[in-house]
Amino acid sequence: MQKKERFLLMKNNVDIEGLLIYIYDSFMKNKALNKNNILAYVDDDLLIEDIVKSYKNLVTHNSFLKKGKFIVVSGIDKSGKETQTISGKGCVKPLNQFLRDKGYNVWTILQPSYDTRLGGLIKYYLTKNKKTYNFAWILWSLDRAQHKEKIIEWLSKEKNIVLAKRWTESNVVYHAAKGVDINEILSFERNVPKQDLTLVIDIKPETSLERNLKPDAYENLNLLKMVWKNYINLNYIYPYGDKIYIDGEADPCTVNNTLLSVVNDYIEMTS
Repeated sequence: MQKKERFLLMKNNVDIEGLLIYIYDSFMKNKALNKNNILAYVDDDLLIEDIVKSYKNLVTHNSFLKKGKFIVVSGIDKSGKETQTISGKGCVKPLNQFLRDKGYNVWTILQPSYDTRLGGLIKYYLTKNKKTYNFAWILWSLDRAQHKEKIIEWLSKEKNIVLAKRWTESNVVYHAAKGVDINEILSFERNVPKQDLTLVIDIKPETSLERNLKPDAYENLNLLKMVWKNYINLNYIYPYGDKIYIDGEADPCTVNNTLLSVVNDYIEMTS
């Protein structure tokens, strides 16, 4: 019920396009956000606070000694990321549980974070918004940046793992397919902690659509084909961490066995 109320509130009180243009201009001019200026686009004090705090995280550099590991499970829509990462099903043992069984403390992040106000803004954009905005990718950057402080704290301790479903690489591959400059996204998120390992569950765009009963604005065949090509070329367009590809066309149990084996080997080699 809480998510629904937030969703309706943002639907009635947020000028997304104006907000994104204001944030982008402020970033390009190295200016802080002004709450009074945001009121022209957002009629929600709590959401405004989240936007200002997340933007500050984006523009502020924080040095820290990383002792834990940061693992991301990525791939095009309906590749099985959430099932393999946190929910599990039948013979599929979710990766977060596998890592806990090995003695690690695991904090899991789902992107978008639909249970937050910033994630709710993305939900509205994807499902109810009738326009496509050139700066829509900023919504995903804000969502990610809200987790920055906890990520830094979590990764400062040994035996801690941050496990994310999607991260900055997803913003890059999807919005590059829509014509956004990759370097612009990477610059905007330069102060967001990056992963050590990206596990790409690889499925064909056609498979994605066959599995998807309710596609959103980012889930059409032509776009997914371009996104898929970007994932294949991830080593060349996303310079952070190691990348390992998992065949997601196999049955979920086979995918799971491969995924867990790969992660187990990676942890043993890097510990």
